[in-house]
Amino acid sequence: MDNSSPIYTEFLPISRADMEARGWDQLDFVVVGGDAYVDHPSFGTAIISRLLEAEGYKVGVLAQPRYSDCEDFKRFGRPKYGFFIGGGNVDSMVSHYSVAKIPRAEDEYSPGGIGGARPDRSATVYTRLAKEAYPDLPVILGGLEASLRRFAHYDYWLDTVLPSIAEDSGADLISFGMGEHQTVEIARRLAAGEPVESITDVDGTCYLTDFDHLPEKYVECAGFRKVASDKVAYARACRIQMDNQDVVSGQIIVQKQSEKYLVQNIPAKPLVRWELDKVYALPYTRRYHPIYESMGGVPAIREVQFSIIQNRGCFGGCNFCAIQLHQGRRVTSRSADSIVAEAERMTHEPDFKGYIHDIGGPTANFRFPSCREQMLRGMCNGGKHCLAPTTCSHMIVDHSDYLKILRRVRELPGVKKVFIRSGIRFDYLMADPDDTFFKELVEYHVSGQLKVAPEHCAPNTLAYMGKPPIQTFNKFKDKFYELSRKAGKKQYLVPYLMSSHPGSTLKDAVYLAEYLYKNHMRPEQVQDFYPTPGTVSTCMFYTGLDPYTLKPVFVEKTAEGKALQRALLQYYEPRNAEKVIKALKMTHREDLIPLLVPAEGRIAVQRSARRAEAADVTIHGDGTYTVRPRGKGGKPQSRSTAPAGRGPAGRQPSPGARFAPHSAPAHKPKNNQQKENTSWKNFKKEKVNAQTLMSRLAALALAAALALGLVGCDISSIVPGGSGDVMPNPAASQTGTTPSDGQDAAFQMHFIDVGQALSVLVECDGQFMLYDGGNVDDGSLVVSYLQSQGVEQLEYVFCSHAHEDHVGGLAAALACFPACHVYSPVTEASTKCFQDFVKYTQQQGLQVEVPAAGTVWPLGSATVTMLGPVAQYDNTNDTSIVLRVDYGSTSFLLTGDMESDAERDLVNSGANLKADVLQVGHHGSSTSTSYIFLNAVLPEMGIISCGVNNKYGHPHEETLSILRDAGVNVYRTDLLGAIVIGSDGQNYTIRTEKTATDAELNPTDPAAASTAQQGYIGNVNSKKFHLPSCANLPAEKNQILFSSYEEAIAAGYSPCSSCIK
Repeated sequence: MDNSSPIYTEFLPISRADMEARGWDQLDFVVVGGDAYVDHPSFGTAIISRLLEAEGYKVGVLAQPRYSDCEDFKRFGRPKYGFFIGGGNVDSMVSHYSVAKIPRAEDEYSPGGIGGARPDRSATVYTRLAKEAYPDLPVILGGLEASLRRFAHYDYWLDTVLPSIAEDSGADLISFGMGEHQTVEIARRLAAGEPVESITDVDGTCYLTDFDHLPEKYVECAGFRKVASDKVAYARACRIQMDNQDVVSGQIIVQKQSEKYLVQNIPAKPLVRWELDKVYALPYTRRYHPIYESMGGVPAIREVQFSIIQNRGCFGGCNFCAIQLHQGRRVTSRSADSIVAEAERMTHEPDFKGYIHDIGGPTANFRFPSCREQMLRGMCNGGKHCLAPTTCSHMIVDHSDYLKILRRVRELPGVKKVFIRSGIRFDYLMADPDDTFFKELVEYHVSGQLKVAPEHCAPNTLAYMGKPPIQTFNKFKDKFYELSRKAGKKQYLVPYLMSSHPGSTLKDAVYLAEYLYKNHMRPEQVQDFYPTPGTVSTCMFYTGLDPYTLKPVFVEKTAEGKALQRALLQYYEPRNAEKVIKALKMTHREDLIPLLVPAEGRIAVQRSARRAEAADVTIHGDGTYTVRPRGKGGKPQSRSTAPAGRGPAGRQPSPGARFAPHSAPAHKPKNNQQKENTSWKNFKKEKVNAQTLMSRLAALALAAALALGLVGCDISSIVPGGSGDVMPNPAASQTGTTPSDGQDAAFQMHFIDVGQALSVLVECDGQFMLYDGGNVDDGSLVVSYLQSQGVEQLEYVFCSHAHEDHVGGLAAALACFPACHVYSPVTEASTKCFQDFVKYTQQQGLQVEVPAAGTVWPLGSATVTMLGPVAQYDNTNDTSIVLRVDYGSTSFLLTGDMESDAERDLVNSGANLKADVLQVGHHGSSTSTSYIFLNAVLPEMGIISCGVNNKYGHPHEETLSILRDAGVNVYRTDLLGAIVIGSDGQNYTIRTEKTATDAELNPTDPAAASTAQQGYIGNVNSKKFHLPSCANLPAEKNQILFSSYEEAIAAGYSPCSSCIK
């Protein structure tokens, strides 16, 4: 073989300067992509741009263009013929959001792996911007994102049915599937002067037309409006679409959208072997563009740089997989010579270390079509699968060609090892009577672990997935380990498992957990079913119907149900013990608790249950009493301080918890001179009047009844129960026993008095965390306060959400104190205060990170757990990061400005919300602190951070009334100044900067609850007026307050359409 194989170094133009360097005045086509520019055949943008270049066109690449306006689409000037657009290798919504709809901070396909470089629904956004830039130029939209959305489809993120992306985007043509044939034909016809409106006969494309111009012959499925309102019609449409995706047997499909008709031509013919070889021989540089070097490169290149794609398509046809909609079910493959030539070329790459990471594809061990019948008559339809429930008798099972390729590559000079990482179809492998490939796979091609995808073990669930029965996997597993032993290798299988797939009940999940236990399997990674557009499983998820039989299918959609199923898959983790025990009890499988739940987890659950039991009450002769939690055996248990030099017992993070990075050294405790010099008032837990406690417990029970719609039931039948001592009001405390001042407590939480804003400093064992920083003008106050507390470094900085009264002062804090990690629910916002927050974060060499719910951070011997948000929200307040801070048996809940919608979702998520101290949401606004949420938290005290005589009237009487009814002791910064809570892990003390009467803190007269009635806030520029809770409030300098709706209208203002309906 010729060892002088060329290494290409020239990228296609990405700027006007690059064009001019080539002597070009105008491009023929601009290829737009949602990924960073990586010139490698694993990236769709690279293939399409190089293919057009090979056809003789002048091509530029516009990778991840700015999407705030259309100016970036004019970067090259007007292209001669048009745009080819793709959303990226991964669907932008899947890339941006977890299955729980929580924003992801990372994007492997963007510079530095940082998210935010492309918009949600990038294919649609880019197409609209291209049309805005040049309305008369043809725009052809292709790629995965467009392929999955070519018909009317269920959108999981909006939880609704949307029309075809052809309608939403305004594209002239949709190129679905693998687009080489379509791209070449469309480009040739456009270059020949044919109007794009007449290019309606290209296989593998969709277009919109009116009724009079529909093709002569087609099959029609129910239209957008019908499938959006009728789930049976949706399921039937799904079947029609799936039954017509084969190039041999498929027919043209028509589906009416809002007004026009979508026409899907039959799929394009897959590339034959020589065509596929030609595509992979194009002059790719196989690197990311040098402009990304200073940004940390593009992480996605790492896995594919030394990997080889040998095939396309997958006849496995799993119902949850998008491949059959994009690559199709007909397998085609490259020639052995083409694959070996690519491997040989890799050996000359400067970064090559001798390891080829993969020779595979969607399924590594497929090389040929499934059978002769497929080639002659097309794929079987009606939901039939080649490999499930059993292997079809017509199946061509042959690994010999693949094995010869692997042997040739292994023998290349410079190649030390050839791995197979893209996944083996184990059922296909077990159908091969020849063991030669299996033996060599185990001997040469496993890097210690082999990925396989049994997905589940419950028969019913596997049937809905389109997967073979678990017995097939069992045979494969046994043989794999047998061959590994014979080869003298310690190798393991990495099973991919999925929870909450349509058809999977809680009993099925328990069955799977029992299977995993009996087979000594502990999966490190599991995933909930993700309903991506267009798949059969997504149809079942949305409709609750099997589209092939129209029979009902069980679908788990509740947050709690999903959490229970997911926990069962990782039953061995102590952090999952409570959920696993609950699931086993619900399914009457208590016999499995000793097997599935580790002792550490059972002890933790028992401890938690004891804390929730009814308290032991000692009534004294003077009518007061003391509350103490029951210990083991129901005996009262005395409280004691944790041993000196150690954190409180029983609160160390579980070994299985997912921790954020942490490596900063502990800080020295502040000295006496650094302690606050203000004259603080101190309070602590002590005896409380018995009548008060019973009233509080009854009130909480009543609040729960109201929240659950139980009004009309016999409330007297609800037995009150409580936990722990009750914190007295400050006014009452001043007459009690003099407490220690708490200033030397190992744990302190400071609610800094920043007026109508929020800033919380948390200290534990000399380590500090800052949650919000008040307004911009509060920055110097926050810095001074932190300095007075001896802060030298911040372990974590949290911006709860992107409103100024929470993020404004963080820039000043970051300018003065080094931080280890900075978190926010978003990484960009249009306001200057947020941009300054990002700037000062980056000046420390950090990036703003978007954490996921469930993340746990250590802070000294305390733990900080992120509980929410658990969903995506348009209301910025509801995006607030919700943190639970635990120290010993004391707990604190920080909620930012979270409002009732997010509160409800958080309660439904099953998160542990019970806390001693609650930071009352949104400064005490009536939009927060719902009964159902308060009932889940059951706090002893609530802290409200608000400004004196603030114009919003915070805290609102509605909130104070709810807190008052539940017996929550209220502390307000507008009346008490800064509030500091100290804890020794068992008891806690409160210090306040000022004093206030009980009547002021917990008023019974609504007139005393606030100094202003809730009114409306006008924008002096736009002349719109808003509710105080609106996410679109103007800057404070542009605000005007109206006391009533009529006053705002009389002043010439119009209501905001978002918040005033």
